[in-house]
Amino acid sequence: MKFCHIILVLLFVVVQVAQSGPFSKIAADERRLRRDIKRLSQSFRFPAGEKKKVLLVIDVQNGYDADFISTLRGKGGLAYLQQEHEINGFDKTSYFTRATRDRNVEKQLQQTLLSGLPGTSTGKFRTNYNKGWNLGMNLATVAARINAELTKAWDLVVFTTDYLDPDAIGVFVKGDNVGLVPYGEFLALTAGNTGTEVSSKIRINGAAPNCQRNYDVARIATKASRVFCFRKTEDDAFDSDPTHIDVTSAGKVRPNAQTLAAYLKKFGFGPDEAELFFSGIVTDRCVAKSLISACKGGYKTTLIEKAAMATSPADHGNGLQAISAGCPTATIDTA
Repeated sequence: MKFCHIILVLLFVVVQVAQSGPFSKIAADERRLRRDIKRLSQSFRFPAGEKKKVLLVIDVQNGYDADFISTLRGKGGLAYLQQEHEINGFDKTSYFTRATRDRNVEKQLQQTLLSGLPGTSTGKFRTNYNKGWNLGMNLATVAARINAELTKAWDLVVFTTDYLDPDAIGVFVKGDNVGLVPYGEFLALTAGNTGTEVSSKIRINGAAPNCQRNYDVARIATKASRVFCFRKTEDDAFDSDPTHIDVTSAGKVRPNAQTLAAYLKKFGFGPDEAELFFSGIVTDRCVAKSLISACKGGYKTTLIEKAAMATSPADHGNGLQAISAGCPTATIDTA
């Protein structure tokens, strides 16, 4: 009897610790998320045979806005990116010869190089963190068109946002040297950075979407606004591997992560029930890849061409060609 009593006491202590410890917030957030998903999916009911219209706003974020980057101080800001930084160098030929397109092999190789793989180190070299695209773009025109689209009667609006792990590695090449630099040094799109928020130039119902601020607490807005925010770490918002997307506020894999396609289907916006309209940046990467994947997943897709942009007109054109080739049934609305 005394032994059973001791076991019961120990179990009580364990439960109390679990409920008050660091895991309690994660568990509470997951319960809240499941409850909100169920509530939202139940709220969407439409006449049989009528296809719903979903607007996707792909990655229109402060971290891609030149105006925002120019005023951001510290890491990821314009002044910091243009400075010269001293980093460890590795032999370019060795790096690119051994690197493969497989993400896991690539990451393993990068980690090995960071720890100093014998025979590859070339010593330190200096370079800036200017990759061109990470200095941002002029989003005024595309944001204005997206805002005009947001005034229309969409059945659902989905904002996707790049939300990157600050410890992930980026590659810088200068001469014969390769430098490996954490994302947190040269991107404003890493976890916790204000650059991850939907651009301050975007307004829905007169207000900012505030996706990141509300993401873990109430990422699904009210039935009236019908907005869904979705974080990702890959170009393709419809990536079929949930561990590449749907991440936590720390940029790590979310417990019970799901794909965007799975969420849409759960809400009643599957391929047989809805058609998707795409806008955002950049046309030749995230927009094109997301649209093509959605198309291959059975969705009827449309690109609102003037609501999308790339870093140059040529790249925008390349994106349009990629969409036409990857999804011949896609409509490109040029109005």
